[in-house]
Amino acid sequence: MNRQIVLEDEILMLRPLQASDRDALFAIASDPKIWDQHHARRFEPEVFDLFFKESLDSGGAYLIIDKNSNRAIGSSRYQIIPVVDAVEIGWTFFDRSHWGKGTNRRVKKLMVNHALTGKSEVIFYVWIHNYRSQKAMTKLGAHLSSDPAKAHDSKPEITLTYLIDQPL
Repeated sequence: MNRQIVLEDEILMLRPLQASDRDALFAIASDPKIWDQHHARRFEPEVFDLFFKESLDSGGAYLIIDKNSNRAIGSSRYQIIPVVDAVEIGWTFFDRSHWGKGTNRRVKKLMVNHALTGKSEVIFYVWIHNYRSQKAMTKLGAHLSSDPAKAHDSKPEITLTYLIDQPL
């Protein structure tokens, strides 16, 4: 599966993340309310910089751009899980001005549909206290998995595993 392809619809463009995107993305991530249901304090520069480096190093991270304003509005990422012929989608966040406007569904539709051209299913790992993301998974039609082979390898006790195996 090519994780460095540009994905787009009439409103959004997802393009591979570049080192030069750091400042624009941190301007979004520096809003603490984005992370209020998350265990990581990515609004802090040193925490964000580690997150950003991991994103770049992953080879599967995207900058999400609003095509109407040509402005960065967030990021998301793919991670291949070879043991179960799946790909994880995660690390997603958006500028709060795009919350509740269908942006998450558009991004996930682009990413899920592309992922399913090369993998049998898409996995989403959600922190057990991130109720906003759990609700978003339900709205996408993802279902909870109890398969231990698909559980998060380092944090199964605090992470819920959601699956999608059909295009959106």
